[in-house]
Amino acid sequence: MHSKRTFIATGALIALLAQAGCADTHNAIGSDDSGADTDADTDTDTDSDTDADTDTDTDTDTDTDSDTDTDTGDAGPCNLVCGAVAEPAPDVGAASFAPPGCAGGDFVYSWGYELIDNAGKSVPVLVDMNDDGDLDIVIDSRLCDSVQVFPGNGDGTFGTPVLLPISGGSVGGWGGDVGDFNGDNVPDVVVGDHTCGANAWVNNGGFSFSLSSNGLPASNYFQGAGLGDLDGDGYLDAVFGADQFQSGYVVRHADGSGDWSDNAVTGFPAHGPLGPPGGTGVPTNIGWINVADLDGDSDLDVVGFGQYEDSNIIGQVFLNNGNGVDFTHSVSDDLLSTAGEWIGGPLQGSIGDVDCDGNLDIAVAGTIFMGTGSSWSVGGTVDASDVAQLGDLDGDGFLDFVTHHNDHGLRSYINDGTGGFTWTYLGLPDGAWINPLVPVGYSMSNAYGIDLVDLDDNGVLDVVRTLQFKLSSSASSTVIEVWTR
Repeated sequence: MHSKRTFIATGALIALLAQAGCADTHNAIGSDDSGADTDADTDTDTDSDTDADTDTDTDTDTDTDSDTDTDTGDAGPCNLVCGAVAEPAPDVGAASFAPPGCAGGDFVYSWGYELIDNAGKSVPVLVDMNDDGDLDIVIDSRLCDSVQVFPGNGDGTFGTPVLLPISGGSVGGWGGDVGDFNGDNVPDVVVGDHTCGANAWVNNGGFSFSLSSNGLPASNYFQGAGLGDLDGDGYLDAVFGADQFQSGYVVRHADGSGDWSDNAVTGFPAHGPLGPPGGTGVPTNIGWINVADLDGDSDLDVVGFGQYEDSNIIGQVFLNNGNGVDFTHSVSDDLLSTAGEWIGGPLQGSIGDVDCDGNLDIAVAGTIFMGTGSSWSVGGTVDASDVAQLGDLDGDGFLDFVTHHNDHGLRSYINDGTGGFTWTYLGLPDGAWINPLVPVGYSMSNAYGIDLVDLDDNGVLDVVRTLQFKLSSSASSTVIEVWTR
């Protein structure tokens, strides 16, 4: 498996460095080049062969034999030392995962689906929900009847969506997460929805789901959710973030049966009204939440991505004191990007070790904050994007960067191994792109979320994006797009 998001038992052997994405050696698996080798040198690269061929290819892992190649095992899947396991660790949800991948060609548009007109506020999360080996799209799209699951066909295309059961009304959209919160080794779903509130569903298999929201807060003022085993009991707990009219967070602990408990968690700003003057100085619109061990003390910490003072995007770090109940937050851990449009606008961040120093770094929209294990400082801004995701696009073991901004569309930035990124054109669409499903006259508006995954099992990361096109303030079209390599 490469970057397939399937869920596996907690007791299975996991390479915890998968999230870091960096590699000290590049261990390529598979045949070298086509044709038999005839020379007799002994290579010392880290792939499994002992050939010493006479070709002149220029693959990317290091060998020290006398010929001129540097074999990668061309068609074989990558097996990067820090990215050997291509699933999220079992103690976090899929939203917190920055995947490895092999080198590939340019991206090509391969599939699209038009949602209801004004469904832009939605972030796709891709996971194999029915254990058939193909990734499915889970998405909470504004003004649709409910959260939707699009069954994957394994080739970058998807079938008719399945609606998750919900009590009354259409959903308000935005962020959620997927992970096993009831301990049956099957991925479940949580969302923090703008109109339907904090909700969760148990996966019964075969695209059958049951509401599992007992114990979750009754308020509907939420915008995002993340999953992680905060207290170390083997069950994924949930963190919910406020919508654009509120501020703060709510944390609920899973009990393993599908219910949730309020354990009086401390250290997070309380969920409640913004207050005057218009929320100044208060992070709000917390639509994306990641969970990871940021300080290396073996418990899981939380980053909430929201907006600050009307436009700037912020990543708020909350460090777990070890029990999943008491957290520490410092103003110095409020990581502020200059990206952002308006309260309620798109935002997305990502976590991973971009410079391979063993400390997790945080991408707040288009800005990278480099971690030391106890603090973070600005490492650079690639662009003014509001939406970004980390993943290895070229198979060198270092996490690269995909962003979206309305002016330039999708962009791919390649990591030089130190956390320095260079914009590299890989065929992704620019700001002039108009999806063929969209009526004539519409122009690109906001992308509220992207995901990087391997949809067709070729070891190369693909891009899934939710993108809105507008003709006027009252006429819009929202499309889920897939770009494969």
